[in-house]
Amino acid sequence: HAAPATIFVCTDFVNTKLKFWFHSIGHLLIKGRISAVAINNVLREITGDTCSPLDNKLSGSELLDKLLRLVKSFSAEKIELLIDRLEESANLRDATWDNETFAATWDNLRQADPQVITVASHGCSHRLLTSISRDEASRELRESKLRLETELGRAVKSFAYPNGDFD
Repeated sequence: HAAPATIFVCTDFVNTKLKFWFHSIGHLLIKGRISAVAINNVLREITGDTCSPLDNKLSGSELLDKLLRLVKSFSAEKIELLIDRLEESANLRDATWDNETFAATWDNLRQADPQVITVASHGCSHRLLTSISRDEASRELRESKLRLETELGRAVKSFAYPNGDFD
């Protein structure tokens, strides 16, 4: 099967139980059964009236899709606030979820055969580079590349923009 592949890694997530924001929101909508009405209330609270409300009739994957598209334009701080408020709204503190690991470990990545699997950078934190300062974006790129090269002992030559957003 030795088909070549590239794994794009956000270095802040390796060896941790950190969750990507879109996983956390999806978990809250599915497990917490949060309605579009409740989400709109939270959105109004954290953005004022600056974002268009979601259709109150939406549910399930359609609601999740619309919410994720909307949230992609938010700052990292606003996304964290949204997740906190949705957790409160759903009254959902899920210890099982908190203990799940989604990212690879450094050992997993070191074991990947470099002849078949290229490990590349996806930034440190998966922050959307178009929504942060040039200095922050440069730090994301530089530190992620350096950490990957240090941990894996090989050159990192590729990068993928988080969410594909670039300028």
